[in-house]
Amino acid sequence: GREGIVGSFTNNEDVKDTLSSMWLGVTLFVIVDQVYCVQAKILVSLGLQSHLGRLVVVCLYLFGIPLIYYSGIKGGEGITKVWGVAWVPYAVLNGGMYIVRKGVDYEGVVE
Repeated sequence: GREGIVGSFTNNEDVKDTLSSMWLGVTLFVIVDQVYCVQAKILVSLGLQSHLGRLVVVCLYLFGIPLIYYSGIKGGEGITKVWGVAWVPYAVLNGGMYIVRKGVDYEGVVE
């Protein structure tokens, strides 16, 4: 479990508590980030890099950075909150990429 992983790096109870409270957010981030990687390669292979670029700017830069800044840093809730919301922009990005993929004319791509 988490105690075993965290316990192999620290004995500090405050650090263990902080890491325990961040665990779900980090796990969600890793999952949505990996889905992003797969979908990004699909869009690039379909020649839709410009769509991907626009989605990345909107979702990660215009939405993600302010979300992380205002909820975790400016809000004073720190690293736990940052990891608690860091996965959200990637989830939105994945949704956008899914919508782009659904709109592709695959018959036209083959020709």
